[in-house]
Amino acid sequence: MTSPRFEPRSFCVVPEHFGRFPTDWKKVVHTNEQAKDQLGAARVQHQVAWRIRRAITASSHKTIENYARAIGADPSRMGRMLRGTIVMRVEDMISAERHLGISIWAPSLTAADDSAPAIQDELDSVPASLKD
Repeated sequence: MTSPRFEPRSFCVVPEHFGRFPTDWKKVVHTNEQAKDQLGAARVQHQVAWRIRRAITASSHKTIENYARAIGADPSRMGRMLRGTIVMRVEDMISAERHLGISIWAPSLTAADDSAPAIQDELDSVPASLKD
């Protein structure tokens, strides 16, 4: 197994809160473009992991291990991904939408407040001719 490019939870003030609780984020040096992008990706993954965890608990699967096995995923990788020790892939997000019946893309994934609806506002402003 290769080392992850970065550990998303490392951007949390309290890394154990990643994907579980509202969290405060570490500041990045404003001249470090890569760190800014990684912080943004970590914030998105935190939101998605939070939604996935809540959906798993509310589903018949009840546990991350049961959910992972049911969809044919590696339970160990699923746990690391939801804890933020590895980077989540887009296909993991799409799989969660399909299998758990949740929407990953509505309300905000990148707003500073974990509950602010920024992304949906952006999607609503896309002209109808571009949506198909």
